[in-house]
Amino acid sequence: MIAQLTADQREALLLTQLLGLSYADAAAVCGCPVGTIRSRVARARDALLADTERDELTG
Repeated sequence: MIAQLTADQREALLLTQLLGLSYADAAAVCGCPVGTIRSRVARARDALLADTERDELTG
């Protein structure tokens, strides 16, 4: 599932959720604005939830 995310989404998600970096720290690592990190994490979560829901429906 995570492999299906874009590289940017995967990086933002892993930095903030797995490594525990703040959005500001993740933004500094990635060299982008904090809002971009927030968007990438939100889109990654949405994609993962959609995959999970689809898997539950199809069994």
